[in-house]
Amino acid sequence: MKLAHWAFSALLISGTAALAVAQARTDCPPPRQETGPAPKEGNASSLNPAMNADTDVPKGSPLEGLPNPFRTDFDWAKMPPGRVWGDDRAIAIDKDGVHIWVADRCGLNEGICGKDPSIDPIMEFDRDGKLVKSFGKGQLQSPHGIDVDPQGHIWISDGGPPDGCQAPGQPAGNRLSEFSTDGKLLRQIKGPVNGKQFTGLNGVAFDAKTGDIFLADGHGGGPGRSANNRIVRFDKTGKFILEWGTPGKGDDHIGIPHDVTLDHEGRVYVADRSGVAVKVYDQTGKLLNVWHQFGEPSGVYVDKNDLLYVADETATIPVRNPNLSPGVRIATLDGKMIANVPYRPGNALEGVAVDKDGNIYGGNTNHPRAVRFMRTGPLPPH
Repeated sequence: MKLAHWAFSALLISGTAALAVAQARTDCPPPRQETGPAPKEGNASSLNPAMNADTDVPKGSPLEGLPNPFRTDFDWAKMPPGRVWGDDRAIAIDKDGVHIWVADRCGLNEGICGKDPSIDPIMEFDRDGKLVKSFGKGQLQSPHGIDVDPQGHIWISDGGPPDGCQAPGQPAGNRLSEFSTDGKLLRQIKGPVNGKQFTGLNGVAFDAKTGDIFLADGHGGGPGRSANNRIVRFDKTGKFILEWGTPGKGDDHIGIPHDVTLDHEGRVYVADRSGVAVKVYDQTGKLLNVWHQFGEPSGVYVDKNDLLYVADETATIPVRNPNLSPGVRIATLDGKMIANVPYRPGNALEGVAVDKDGNIYGGNTNHPRAVRFMRTGPLPPH
């Protein structure tokens, strides 16, 4: 495992300065090819009864018999008139433990936020689903991760194209942005970091004691491009500390590091989606545990009671996960599952977060919206 210590990192940009002007590059990835007709509405699938039924757990599945003390509140958060949900992957809990932050992609395809500067991608909802505020228009490309730091600031990891690869006049992508709660852009961290440009930023998380930043980098890949497949650690000022991870699907590699979270002891949990595992590390990158029982994780979260929540969005692919079904798994920090919250077939539940009352929130892409699972009873003893 290759570690690089205390190299200087990315440029930190003041929120008062203008976004950097894109420079022409010769190593840009090929444009993403979107297929199928353009959707007329981001939430039209809510009218499809087949997509509003929870998935049955397969017979003989390790999920069989696990309790589900939650009720799905599918249309909890309300969009303002004239706006529908876009591709919604990122969700976080405010420092107060009650309000919910959502980073929306402004549409159902890549880069819509960059193309349409009239849409605010960052939204705050109260516990009743009322939109409290929104901001961020014209400052992001494709939001992919969100978290709240110990100060209460909102951080967005942008999965958009590398700096210099976006169309002229659009905001630079593939940056980590810090906003105040009133929407002021405070700073950005951009590549290269440790000699490498970002290749598709995913989740971001913080050490509550030190303020250190942990960033998942590597959603890229495919024809003509490669991904970093790494976790990058910065201190609270944005100075690079170290990175770990090499591409691959083995236990000692990282495939797609789709999300990251920390527990109260500072251990780092990575949702390695293509590696079909939750991988646990210490803060130097030493591998502590590899758990394959959760399916193909896209979101991870540790709550105040040290319970692990894992969003499995791709268990709908039978050839890869024949004995699982979509949902949120709840486990102790030794990897033992104690509950399973089923979710809709054919949908993509990516982000996951839990409020102070134990209600679960998820960011959904194929059936776009921020969904809530209301706690209806106690979890089993653990």
